[in-house]
Amino acid sequence: MVQNPTFPQELAALPNWLCWRSERDDKSHRNTKVPYNPHTGYKALPTDPATWGTLEQALLARGKYLFTGIGFVFTGEFGIIGIDIDNCLQDGQPNEVATDILAKLPPTYIEISPSGSGLHIFLRGRLSSDGKKNSKTGVEMYGDARYFTMIGNHWRDCADEIAHDSGTLEMIHSTYIKPKVQAKSKKKATNQGLSTLTDDRLLEMACAAKDGSSFDLLWRGDWQSKYKSQSEADFALCCKLAFWSNRDDGQMNRIFRQSGLMRPKWNTRHYSGGATYGEATVDN
Repeated sequence: MVQNPTFPQELAALPNWLCWRSERDDKSHRNTKVPYNPHTGYKALPTDPATWGTLEQALLARGKYLFTGIGFVFTGEFGIIGIDIDNCLQDGQPNEVATDILAKLPPTYIEISPSGSGLHIFLRGRLSSDGKKNSKTGVEMYGDARYFTMIGNHWRDCADEIAHDSGTLEMIHSTYIKPKVQAKSKKKATNQGLSTLTDDRLLEMACAAKDGSSFDLLWRGDWQSKYKSQSEADFALCCKLAFWSNRDDGQMNRIFRQSGLMRPKWNTRHYSGGATYGEATVDN
C-alpha cells in the first residue's frame, strides 16, 4: 500500500471518495471489497453521495477505522470512465489484452490495482449502454454507481491527468466487452433443435436426474449460494434447459419464465441489434 498516494488533481478534488474493507462473504465464500463511509465508519453505498467524502477524509478514516483502503466512486455527472483489466499483469508484464488496450490509449492516468495483477485506467467520455463486463476477457468499464479501489501505484510513466476519449472506449467495448449476439440466420437454424418433451415432463426429468438438486436450486431462484451474480445463474439454468430441450429455444424461454430466476431484466433490450437480455442468454 502506498502510504501517501498521489492522484490526478481532477480526481483528488472531487468528494467521491470512500473506504473499503476486505471481508469474507458467507454465501460465496469469497473475500469481497465492502465500501464504508469515511464520516461514520459504517457501510457506504456507491449510489448514495451522502456516504462518501473527500480524499482527505477517506485517508484519515482509513487509519482511524483500520480499513483496508480507499476508493473512488464514478458518477455520470463528471464523465469519468473507469476501465478495469483484471489479472492482466504477470511479473509486471501486461498480457495480450492489456497490451492492445494500452497501445491505443491517449496519455492518461493509470494505476495498478491493489492486488498487483490488474490495471485501472481512467478516461473522460461516455459509455455504450450494451453491457459493462466480460468475464472471459477480464475487462470491465464503469461510469456510474460503481467504485474502484485506489492506492496511487502509478503504472510506469502514465500521465498525471485524465485524457478525453478519442475513440478508445468504443474500441475496448466492441472488442472486449460486447457480447457476440448475432441475428438469427439459416446457419443458426441448423443449430436449433426441437424438443420431444412437454414442459412438465422436461421439469420432471431434470429434477430427477443425477444433478437434479442443482437444477432445482436454479429453478427455485436460489443462486446466491453458488454463483457470483444472477446473470451467471441465468446462463447456467439456460444451459441445463438447452440439454433437456434439445436446444429448443422456444421451450427454453418459456420454461425459464416460470422459474424463480425470472425478473424484468429478461425482457429488457440490452444490445444494439435489438435483442433482449433473455434472447441473448438463450442464444449464448
